[in-house]
Amino acid sequence: MRAMAEPRHIPPKQDRSRRTLERIEVATLELISEKGVEATTIQDIVKRARSSVGSFYARFPAKEDLLLHLEEKVWSQARERFDEALEERDFEGVSLTGLLEPLVQLLLQTQREDARQRRFLDIRNGRNERGAGMRKFHAHILSRVRPLILERQSDIMHPIPERAVDLGFAAVVGAIRVLDDGTLEEGARAGLSDESVVPELARLYRSYLGGGRPEGEAPPQMEFFDIWE
Repeated sequence: MRAMAEPRHIPPKQDRSRRTLERIEVATLELISEKGVEATTIQDIVKRARSSVGSFYARFPAKEDLLLHLEEKVWSQARERFDEALEERDFEGVSLTGLLEPLVQLLLQTQREDARQRRFLDIRNGRNERGAGMRKFHAHILSRVRPLILERQSDIMHPIPERAVDLGFAAVVGAIRVLDDGTLEEGARAGLSDESVVPELARLYRSYLGGGRPEGEAPPQMEFFDIWE
């Protein structure tokens, strides 16, 4: 598979040129969400953007350069949105049990935003490293989530807390992907709204960490992590 070059893009200098670029970007993201990357042509893009082929080539030498530009932009925006949302939350003094549910909710939300467009860009034909954008995105999120959870290490019963944080994160991300891909049987999905999924996934994460139960929840007959005690 051929290596992909760095995006070649001529940044706009005037407001009119910036507006044209924005229309091209929006049109492209709409079209690849509707038709996929390969089926979207430059002619489709400029028609949707109310622009011209000449205007397109004045900014991008080829369609792939536009895709590389968009790929970097959508993943950068996704990271920024996650960071901003995380900074808006105050976790000071919050227990492990109280921390996990809002973190899972935020993860679910960031997975859903622009998901179709990001996925099409990330796995397109000719991509040097298919899925690299999603992997880097998850690595970024985990780098922000890990220290928050490890600050509550006294509540973690797993013998290797750092491993538990990372593998628990992977389990939650995998569960979200299974839900979004529709690979669960219909019966298993019955009644699973986002509102009900979030506490279930937080419970999954908390159980792997070996953290406490939500307040008021009755203990099971045997703790899952009793084998380590």
